Amino acid sequence: MLTALKDKILSKMKFLAICAYGIGLTPNMATLIGFMMAITSAICYNLSSTLFASFFYLLSGFFDVLDGMIASLLNKSTTWGGFSDSLLDRYSDALVILGIISGGLCDSKWGIIALMGT
Repeated sequence: MLTALKDKILSKMKFLAICAYGIGLTPNMATLIGFMMAITSAICYNLSSTLFASFFYLLSGFFDVLDGMIASLLNKSTTWGGFSDSLLDRYSDALVILGIISGGLCDSKWGIIALMGT
């Protein structure tokens, strides 16, 4: 059941990746858009606006998947692209957790443990 769902989602993501590349979106651009969405999510968490924060964090994840799909499907993978994607993913995680901590949405001790885990 889950395999069938995964196959459907991957099929749709492949289609979206091809369309995104067709309108000029490169893997590096998708990485930067995802990072900006994570920053926006962190700001929203800091302001205790969890609904908007969750929305922007989901968008960040979507663009993270999309950049990898574009790179792999269309042979646009580069060493620098892979490195920058990985680096910005870690910064995204850290910023979102810091937004959650600074927004008072979790105890600082647990937030620091989460930061160390990323």
